[in-house]
Parts: sequence; C-alpha cells; structure tokens
Amino acid sequence: MKKLTIIAVMLIVSAAAFGQSKFKFGVTGGMNLSKMDFKVITSDSKIGWNAGFIGELSIANNFYGNLSLLYSNKGYKLEEKDEGDKFITKQQANYIEVPLHIGYKLPVAENISILGEAGPYAGFLVNSKWKEEDIYDGEKHKDSASNKDEFKKIDVGLGIKAGIEFSQRIRLTVGYDWGLANLSKDGFKTHNRNFNVGMVLFF
Repeated sequence: MKKLTIIAVMLIVSAAAFGQSKFKFGVTGGMNLSKMDFKVITSDSKIGWNAGFIGELSIANNFYGNLSLLYSNKGYKLEEKDEGDKFITKQQANYIEVPLHIGYKLPVAENISILGEAGPYAGFLVNSKWKEEDIYDGEKHKDSASNKDEFKKIDVGLGIKAGIEFSQRIRLTVGYDWGLANLSKDGFKTHNRNFNVGMVLFF
C-alpha cells in the first residue's frame, strides 16, 4: 500500500508541476488475453481484465511519456483430454502493475492521431489461485486453492502498444507484454505473456 501511495503522489505532483497544457490524467481499462510460457508445457490463453489510472506528459515533436498504475488479472488455462475424460486447470494471478512507456503520436486528421509506444513494466503479485474442473467416470469434479507461495512476488518485462486517439481525450489501444522475470520458485522457467486491448479516457 505504501508503494501505491507514493506512485499516486508522484502523478499528482507531476500534474501540478507541468500544468494541464503538458500533463493530463485519466482512467484506463480493458481485456487481457494472457498465458504463462512454461517452456516444457504449452498453455492456453485465459481471458482477464485490467483497470487503473494513467498520467501522460507531452515532451516535444509529438513525443510523450506516460506512467500507469494498473490492477491486472493474468494467468493461463490448461486443458487436457484422455479417452473422453477432460481435465481443465485455470490459473489466476493478480498483479499491481506500473508500466512506463515512451511514445509518438502522428496526426492523420483533425482531432485524430495514431500512436505507438513501448517501455518496461514492473508487476507486484497480489494473489494467485488455481481452479480445477475435471470430468471423468461420467462425473464432474471441482477443486481450487490459493498458490501464491509458488510464484515470485515481482515480475518485470517489456510492453508495446499501438492505438488511435480522438480529440486528445479518448484512446483505443492494442498491446502485448513480454514478461522477462522467471516467476516460478520450483526451477521451471515460467514467464507471463499477455495480449491486451484497452481504452483510455483523459480528463
């Protein structure tokens, strides 16, 4: 909580320092399509979501930088079939994420710009849980448990985004995040992978 407070204060101070002409603040949210790369196992993507706040500073010559504070629901889905039996495992991992991006806007029409941005992110694991849904012997079996202790608390990676902005207030984006940190404590190399689509509304 102390880290989140510090980040929020940084955004507010930046807004006051640079003024509305250069700095803008908004809310953002969207859908995640995430999975974990295990190297030895190919997992399926799981639908999740993200939501939070964004502060953006115009630099010069259409360049800009932004800092976001997000709550992001990630994880993976693993489905196996064996002679009519089905085994489905869903892993949920929730993070507080802080992406820092540098981008460029290209005006293409009045009040419309296309943009591209990239940069690093840091993620802090809040909680994680797995759910299992098995169908065998003609019956459905369910189980679930918290497994936060199986994962490292910090994830770092790189992200890219492309999008379109209307009237400098509404933005639609698509992006992809590559997790660089090994998340597993068990010796298996495990990395987050996440495709996302989102919307930003600046005040």
